[in-house]
Amino acid sequence: MCVTSLCTRGALDTWSRGRSTAALGAVIKFIALIAVAAPVLVAAYVLWLGSRYDNAYEAASLGLATEANVRDVAGDPSYITDGTRWVEPAYAKTADELVPGCVKELWYAMPWPLPHRTSFCFDRNGVLIHKYNWVSW
Repeated sequence: MCVTSLCTRGALDTWSRGRSTAALGAVIKFIALIAVAAPVLVAAYVLWLGSRYDNAYEAASLGLATEANVRDVAGDPSYITDGTRWVEPAYAKTADELVPGCVKELWYAMPWPLPHRTSFCFDRNGVLIHKYNWVSW
């Protein structure tokens, strides 16, 4: 049996099931490329998405911004609540966490496992009355 590192010039061996070691080398290079490229692409996506949410948070002015203004910068929200749900929508806010007058809250969540949420709370006239940036690090 020929060990891959000892085989030269694409010689065939029984371990490779009839494939040349040159073909095996190409497969290994492809797997290595994917192993390097995938984390880089994921990191780039997370940075891009975070910058969109941060830009929307900075640009949205209380009392002036509307839902359309926020969506133009941040895109579609991860989820929408009526202002009574907490960072995790399965849980209700406590009485002291409720924003008076909030009837619609847009939540922007970073992908799992990043503990980062941004919310924008609007009154019945559609005006931004509260914004919240939650990070649990």
